[in-house]
Amino acid sequence: MEEFRHEGFVVDRKYVDALPYVGAGAEVTFDELDGFIAATLADLGAEKGDPFFVLYHEALAPGERAFVEVCRPSSAQDATGELPAGEVVYTTAQGDQSEFPRIAHAYDALTLWAQDHGREVASPAREAYAVDGSLEISKPLREPD
Repeated sequence: MEEFRHEGFVVDRKYVDALPYVGAGAEVTFDELDGFIAATLADLGAEKGDPFFVLYHEALAPGERAFVEVCRPSSAQDATGELPAGEVVYTTAQGDQSEFPRIAHAYDALTLWAQDHGREVASPAREAYAVDGSLEISKPLREPD
């Protein structure tokens, strides 16, 4: 299969297992996002270097508010939610690719990949932060008809 690229982002798909998590969400502005992530991770007991991810239930852009949820993987016993198993379309951002406005191209790339392959993306969009500073951006794929 030919590699799919858009604005420097390489897109692929994969199957992910279900993932229980603890999380907290709120409606925030673009400018409040970084502070909300840091405060919520502290509230969730996450330590520096622990894996975490953010669920974007709505698109977040400057000047707008959207509901986001900050999460860390958890055991099923104390989970407040669970990402379902299934196919996702994803790309990785590094360095300035993970900064606005460039990161918006990553989201566009996921949607364009889905359109190009006769698929539809679902919500919420996910950003998983890695210890090495990279960021995996993914969207679940709807089951084909």
